[in-house]
Amino acid sequence: MSKITIQFKNQSLDSALCQLKKESGYAFVYQDTLENKATIINKKFKDKTIAQILNVLLAHTKNNYANIYSSVIIYKKDEIMSNPSNLSSLKIGKVVDENERGVYGAIIHLKGSDFQTVTNSEGNFNLPIANSDDELIIAFLGYLPRVVKVRDARVIKIEPNQAELLKVITI
Repeated sequence: MSKITIQFKNQSLDSALCQLKKESGYAFVYQDTLENKATIINKKFKDKTIAQILNVLLAHTKNNYANIYSSVIIYKKDEIMSNPSNLSSLKIGKVVDENERGVYGAIIHLKGSDFQTVTNSEGNFNLPIANSDDELIIAFLGYLPRVVKVRDARVIKIEPNQAELLKVITI
């Protein structure tokens, strides 16, 4: 993982995240409204990973993040899911592409926790869950991220990210 040196001077959290996005080259996706975005940041980071920087920037907010490939997905912390030891039962789901084919290597992140898993060669995944209202973040390179309730995760269809595909084609 590459290291970043960056400094924030009297910047809002929103502005700091924009600067981090530019300097890191990561894509930032906001699944929820950014909480505490006016919080003023005065901090210098030397040779830190994006995860180390985000942990500090989001520490005293109601925001969390999932770092998936070269994207950062920012979302609200879920108080219920803040303790992964609450996870008990096992759920099996499947991720498919626009042609209904199973997607190998899609990342499934249980929103509000540190739990992540990856789909197998048929697009299937196993997931410990607390309840059917919990949410999953699904990410796969070249596709738009999805957020779905666990109860709707039996088959999750992902759609290509046309903007990212055009970047690949034009390079």
